[in-house]
Amino acid sequence: MKLHKYFDCSINNTSNKEHNNISLGPAENDIMKDLNQYSILFGFKRTYDYKEADVFITNTTFPYEILQWSENHSIPKIKRMDGIYWQNNLVYKNEKLNESALYADHVIFISEYSKDTFKALYGYEINSSVILNNVDDTIF
Repeated sequence: MKLHKYFDCSINNTSNKEHNNISLGPAENDIMKDLNQYSILFGFKRTYDYKEADVFITNTTFPYEILQWSENHSIPKIKRMDGIYWQNNLVYKNEKLNESALYADHVIFISEYSKDTFKALYGYEINSSVILNNVDDTIF
């Protein structure tokens, strides 16, 4: 079986500047870590060279060079969307994340609430689906 290759854009210079200043969580979240661990079951493996990728995915933003490569080589882009910030002091974080959602060929929301909030606050019509998070029941 030929494996398809994906490139995870989540950890990049743009997104990490935002992450390091605000987030208390890990640089690589559990969903992207699980993708790396289990993608082989679905015929995918991670590549660390974006020029080898069959698909791009991000939990944060798409760097400019990824957007250019994708456009020039018809590589699909997937954006995973966490919750939407509605508090005034954090709304600015939505701008870069929303921009990446608009660049994406498909957006995966973490909940119907997240998807509905995105549409209600911004009114964007995008190709999307909902995949719920599993919760580590040893922690929660």
